[in-house]
Amino acid sequence: MHYTIEAGDVADWKEATDLTSKNVQWELSYNDLEVYWKAYGKDNVIFLVARNEDRQFCGCALLGKAKGNISTIAMYFVMPELQGTGIGNAIFAKLTETSIKEGRNIGMNAAKKMSEKYTTRLGYDKFPKWRIELISFTEVNVDYIHEHMNDGCKIVNLNEVDFAKLVEYDSKVAAGYDRSGFVKAWTEHPDGYTKVALNSAGDVIGYGTARLVTNDNIVYSPLYANDDATAKQLILTMFNHDNQLAVRTGFFFSITTTVGRLSKILSEFAKVQDVTNIISQFTKEAPPADSEKVYSISDIALVSYRYIYKILPSQEATMVVTIEKATFDDFKKIVDLTRKLEDWEHSYDDFHVYIQAFGDENVKFLAAKSEGKALPTH
Repeated sequence: MHYTIEAGDVADWKEATDLTSKNVQWELSYNDLEVYWKAYGKDNVIFLVARNEDRQFCGCALLGKAKGNISTIAMYFVMPELQGTGIGNAIFAKLTETSIKEGRNIGMNAAKKMSEKYTTRLGYDKFPKWRIELISFTEVNVDYIHEHMNDGCKIVNLNEVDFAKLVEYDSKVAAGYDRSGFVKAWTEHPDGYTKVALNSAGDVIGYGTARLVTNDNIVYSPLYANDDATAKQLILTMFNHDNQLAVRTGFFFSITTTVGRLSKILSEFAKVQDVTNIISQFTKEAPPADSEKVYSISDIALVSYRYIYKILPSQEATMVVTIEKATFDDFKKIVDLTRKLEDWEHSYDDFHVYIQAFGDENVKFLAAKSEGKALPTH
């Protein structure tokens, strides 16, 4: 298959946003690419798109070069039918080439199923002490928000705070890194709004940014606060800003350190659900952020995941699935499917090797089948 890898523009980003929303349920904003250009400088943002001879979209990836010798990878996506063809590897190699030559610490946020590959094959083997926990919320109690939103510290709009104080606070949370460019661009995102918490002396003690993404969902990222009470007041004030919140699904990219506390706060006035967890990993070192203050992480191209299937009780369908001992032919089908869908690498001969190693009676390989077809569940 012939394809080219080239620098992408805003139109390419919009196409990628639509395709990732459709195929892998990522939720982004059409304006995110231009915000990244503003945050890091256009020369420090690499957005690559792979296309075939017919100019059809094959895959993409983005990398941002930040201050402090850190590069961050995001939006790494290959069309499902083209996974396993080598396109993804080619995009990744071209994307990271200059950062590797410059000796940068490269980081990414990876899905669990891909994290091991990045660790063992590519050397992304440095991890923070926490992982990202994506949670969603619906069914917000608007009356509760109106009743309690003024119970705590002072919350102001972005234009009411000294920006230097906001950057100083962000740097303290973000392991001392200067993220002034990112903070300015992100807090002024055209699809979002920002609220800042102040103490009685006028010092910043927390801030949060909300941003609308595809499918009319909303992502709260970041949310930094000195304590739970401040985090709650920021959430209530940000929720009150959105008069459509009652009909939206919202997301927080929390971390293991604070997700329990965040869920407890949200559960007072919304229905909360765990969605997935994401692994942050780096090539040289994991920046030691002040995780106790991170209620929702701030990073390049974090995406939320929406639910594709929602079955109402009156519309439940029945599928007859049998679980049975798998044959060698089943094993070969599973090897092919997992190579295509999960990027796993196994040999057909592994089936016989396992039996020889442990004995036939000590190896259980099961396949779930429907209508005579083996499913990728085993």
